[in-house]
Amino acid sequence: MKVSLILPSRNEGDNVKRTLQSVYQQTRLPDEIIVGDGCSTDNTVELIRSFKDRGIPIRIEEEHKRSIGAGRNVAIDAARHEIIACADFGTVLDRRWLEELLEPFELDPTVDMVAGTSLPSDSCDLFAQCVVAVTHHSVAKRADRAALRFPEKILPCTNSVAFRKAVWEKAEGFPEWIKTSEDKLFARKVHAVGGKVVGTLDAIIYYDMRNSLASLYQQFYSYGKGNAQSRQTSAGVIKLGIKYALGAVLAVAGFWNPLLWFVLVAGGIAHIYRSGLRLYLSVKPGFPELEAFLFVPTILITRDLAQLAGHLVGYCSWLSNSNYKRKYMEYMTPDALPVR
Repeated sequence: MKVSLILPSRNEGDNVKRTLQSVYQQTRLPDEIIVGDGCSTDNTVELIRSFKDRGIPIRIEEEHKRSIGAGRNVAIDAARHEIIACADFGTVLDRRWLEELLEPFELDPTVDMVAGTSLPSDSCDLFAQCVVAVTHHSVAKRADRAALRFPEKILPCTNSVAFRKAVWEKAEGFPEWIKTSEDKLFARKVHAVGGKVVGTLDAIIYYDMRNSLASLYQQFYSYGKGNAQSRQTSAGVIKLGIKYALGAVLAVAGFWNPLLWFVLVAGGIAHIYRSGLRLYLSVKPGFPELEAFLFVPTILITRDLAQLAGHLVGYCSWLSNSNYKRKYMEYMTPDALPVR
């Protein structure tokens, strides 16, 4: 079984070496590496080319739309092999990542897509640990493998996934009209066309957490915007919006009845504990470091506001720009034919 590893890039000069070094240390090497570069203006291309003579054919395909979806599509279209493995620059692949990712295909020829596992890297400070606990709690208990579970309907992230080129063609590739959340929408399309999707906890990549509130806000703002522009708003975000809307009502109504401000404060404390401190304490048992009492609420509120703002802007884009609705309807119309 031969496999093509594809990576999208745009100005990834700071990340190329460590990601590609982890690729070349795999127990099962890819048969080729293809990078879909979105017109990088730094030294990304030069660094990638420096790996050309290390035993794995590596090619760079240019794309001019400068979107992650377009970068993946260009690379996959140029791929010579049936199995496509996807990773991202800025991540580090566990030595057995590709070997474990390919095993389900070898055991079951009807499998069309395999989701790997993404975990935060060990090298993070207290702030990053708080970010992990609050925003990635489902994988924060990395030492407890029993706590990691795939949902019934798996929607893989494309920093750790493999699929057959045939199902990519059947799904009409990654959507190129949204800048984020394109991987989740592609996975939904794979399900829509009848693809068989499984997961493995043993194909692991490691990623760094955001190290500032500004970068954290930008991350969740862009995710929220992309989700709204592609009709992927979750029930959890809707509930979160209701909570904050109710809080705003209580804040204003408190000018007429100050007792409502006490209700607002009590509700805010309950939200910070249930959605922040409780999660942190479940990951870091014992009395938390004092800075955590500042970091956790700040991180939680930053994430909440970023998600809500991103969804609001994305939803306004959906309403004001008919292109989003048209592209979505064209993309998500499933073909009546089976995958194979």
